[in-house]
Amino acid sequence: MVRRGSWKYTYFHGLACSHFYNLDNDPDELHDLSEVPEHATILQEFNALEFRDWNPVEIEHPFKRSMNNLRYMAQWGREVDTDHLPQEAVA
Repeated sequence: MVRRGSWKYTYFHGLACSHFYNLDNDPDELHDLSEVPEHATILQEFNALEFRDWNPVEIEHPFKRSMNNLRYMAQWGREVDTDHLPQEAVA
């Protein structure tokens, strides 16, 4: 996500989409301007800024591994028997 002045640009890796808002005119982010032709130039500038300092492909694998670990831990938490533990250890 890149924010400059009243503009906010968000890129969603793997979904082939982005969102672009003018927060002065649309503070609730209800009107996505990413497909509006008159904003194409500034949208390209924000897209370049988005990828200037990070590569989403390089962080995708570690992120997926982290998410898998979280899912595993959540499932373990649902399945572990905590009846024998003191109540304060469960809360």
